[in-house]
Amino acid sequence: METVLADFHTHTTSSDSSRSLKELISCFLEARMHYASITDHDTLAIYQPGVLEEAAASLGIQLETKDRRVFQITSEGHTVTLFSGVELSTKYIGNNQHLVGLGMRTIDDPEDIAYLDQLRMDRKKRIEEMIKEIDAKREQQEGVYAALGERPLSILDFYDDIGQDAMPTRLHLGAYLWRHYRFGSSARGAMQTAVNSNLESYRFSESAMTTEDAIQFVHKYGGIAIVPHLHRQSFEDIVQRGPAELSRAISYLKEVTELDGIEINPSHQQNPLYVALAEELDLICSIGTDDHGENGPTFYRTVAQHPDRVTLERRNITRIRERLGL
Repeated sequence: METVLADFHTHTTSSDSSRSLKELISCFLEARMHYASITDHDTLAIYQPGVLEEAAASLGIQLETKDRRVFQITSEGHTVTLFSGVELSTKYIGNNQHLVGLGMRTIDDPEDIAYLDQLRMDRKKRIEEMIKEIDAKREQQEGVYAALGERPLSILDFYDDIGQDAMPTRLHLGAYLWRHYRFGSSARGAMQTAVNSNLESYRFSESAMTTEDAIQFVHKYGGIAIVPHLHRQSFEDIVQRGPAELSRAISYLKEVTELDGIEINPSHQQNPLYVALAEELDLICSIGTDDHGENGPTFYRTVAQHPDRVTLERRNITRIRERLGL
């Protein structure tokens, strides 16, 4: 069984990671990855002409691409093949569910561009509503929010913290609470406790397309659609109900929308089940760390970084290339 090192689910400061584009590229090279993708939330901005080129030039490394779907990044004799990628916000059975798209072309339909712009605007509005609601609960000393103390939350301070041009996310808000209010033990922990629970404003954007429609959206632009982190979001309850229920749900997506694959996560206890399910349903088995730098989860440049955790059978790479027509 031939294997490669791969990571098809990572983030930069273009969405909600603490790692810059240059830092993440450096991480791929240091880890001697063979294949990777940067899948920022609801944006393919880093794949626009000039962005990756500028980062590569700054790092003094070689970058080549033919169609901006696949890039070859080379440094000191080692090459990382980088597929274009995005993590789309969707709704599955009415709940928040992400979808990874790999190898997509540049989005050029004005309606699709407007849709993603609206999704990001909705995300911004949602976060600002959350900040107001959390501050009201803090002021009323309600439940866990009493631990935030007497300092009011400020939307202006929040944007000063994450950057005025950043696309705000729940993880950004968790990081803000963690760093500035000493709330929780980590950015993700603060998000889980204060942001994902007990907030009326947690409701997801009504403008988000369904997961079924999002799979077709990915295919429209020549990409392959992967359902990530099956142990979270809409699939969490399905997984808990057992393998048969999960198989039915994934089978439905494959039959109705031609879903391409599912993702395994390094060292997750359910990975054997996901690998078996991919085999059973003849799906691509993708792999992703979901690295967010200090905002967590964190993989690169930590004690968690180990090649065994990002090992993938090469036959999955072959299938990815075939599906992308490469």
